[in-house]
Amino acid sequence: MAPSLPPAPEATRVPPLLQAPPRVTPKVIPERTTSSSFDSLARENACTFFHAFGLDNETEVILIINTTMGISKVTGMAATALLVTSVGLWKIGLRTVTFPVLATCFVAWIVTFASHTAINVPWILGKNSAGRFPVWSIILFGPFLMLARSYAMVKRFMRKESVYDKIAEGLYLGGWPFLLTHLPPGGPSVIDCTCELPRSSFVPKDEYLCLATWDTRAPAPHQIELAAHWACEKRSQGKPVYVHCAFGHGRSACVMCAILVALGIAENWKDAENIIRERRKIKMNALHRKILEDWSKLRLPQKKEN
Repeated sequence: MAPSLPPAPEATRVPPLLQAPPRVTPKVIPERTTSSSFDSLARENACTFFHAFGLDNETEVILIINTTMGISKVTGMAATALLVTSVGLWKIGLRTVTFPVLATCFVAWIVTFASHTAINVPWILGKNSAGRFPVWSIILFGPFLMLARSYAMVKRFMRKESVYDKIAEGLYLGGWPFLLTHLPPGGPSVIDCTCELPRSSFVPKDEYLCLATWDTRAPAPHQIELAAHWACEKRSQGKPVYVHCAFGHGRSACVMCAILVALGIAENWKDAENIIRERRKIKMNALHRKILEDWSKLRLPQKKEN
């Protein structure tokens, strides 16, 4: 039998205090994010979101963000308030009253989405070329149409500004004429830029052009060109032209800019806007100016062909 070997000596243990400390990878502390980087990140996220809707231009994205706070915001807030009210009425047992409130809420939500700049379908209200609303529209959108008319009338009497102002010889800009005294002198031809207000009975059909447009929005470039051409024809016949929306501040001012350019009174829409501002207080937004810029580009090829 082979002799057993003596046990190997135990390894000398190094006290913990004498051991080398573990290697620690230093953490890189990111720089404090500035407000500009937050803005860049928000803009990048917004652009990514709107690219899904085919908006590849950053200017268009920013424009959408800035101009969606118009009629969509007002009707959206009203729809939310009506929804909360209907829930409260249901809980306290007034269920017969709940359904009309809920129906009005539904109409408000339809208007909210239909008037959004990403959708923008003013024809949903059914206003025809004669400035009238069909029966189905009155039944479905009755609460909104009545509210729009009442709001325009009440605000007209509360404001101290004139209903219309003379912009140039034979050209007038103003608000919805629901009274005969609201029309400028001379029996003018009327360009209506509203989709929510009807043509007054004292405005002749053959002297009326409807450009149905949501409040705070703008007509399409081809609609603006149509209005400018129509106004030029009326002025060549010696008839005055009255362009109006609800109050004569946004939609109608946008169309009036194009008419001034088409008649040669202004060299471009920017000069036309300055001319209008000298005579009436207007509130054109970024969307109005963008559409006018697109309309100007549309007119350039036509001038070259002529």
